[in-house]
Formats: sequence, structure tokens, C-alpha cells
Amino acid sequence: MLTFRLSLFFSLKSAVPPFFLKKPLDKVTANESDSLSLLCLVGGTPEPEVEWFKHGAPLPFAVSVSRGSRLTISSVEPDDSGRYQCSSVNSVGQLHHVFEVTVKRKNIFLVT
Repeated sequence: MLTFRLSLFFSLKSAVPPFFLKKPLDKVTANESDSLSLLCLVGGTPEPEVEWFKHGAPLPFAVSVSRGSRLTISSVEPDDSGRYQCSSVNSVGQLHHVFEVTVKRKNIFLVT
């Protein structure tokens, strides 16, 4: 008599809405002409997509990094001040964070 043994191994991944792996900063200050990076590290299952906005308009130049996103502006100007938002979305939820960015002008000294 032959006996067969069949074992099935599988794992179930439960869906998890986006969550912050590290709490983002609320307020960020940079000096004019400096580099500025905003980091929005998120997790979730399935892995969330992250998009960046300034005053509600999408920003196409966000650079993605592993499990989140980083927005980098290489040389900030006073016009770069404002409200930036990272939005992360997957099939079971969404998560948003707003950064208040202030760019300080360079001091200009006039010699007379």
C-alpha cells in the first residue's frame, strides 16, 4: 500500500493601509541657494505610491527612494516657500502630510 503525503505551504499577506515609517517634519527652513530635501517614508501592503504637491498642484520632479519618497530642490529660492504635501495611496487607504517650507533670503550688504 502506497501512502502519499501532500503539504501545502502558503502565506497570506493582509492588506495594510499606508503608514509613516518615520514621522515627517511639519516645518522646514532653508537658506536661499541651499539644497532642500523633504522625506516622506511610508509603508503599507501593497506598497503605497507616493506623489508630491505644492499648493495642491502635482510636482513632477520628486525623486523616489525605497519605501517612500524624497523631494529634493537643489538650489532653493524664496519662491520655493510654501505648503508641500506628500500623498501616499494603496488599494486599502491613503495618507497625507503637509510640510510648511520657509526659504530665508540671503543678506545683501551694500557698501557705499
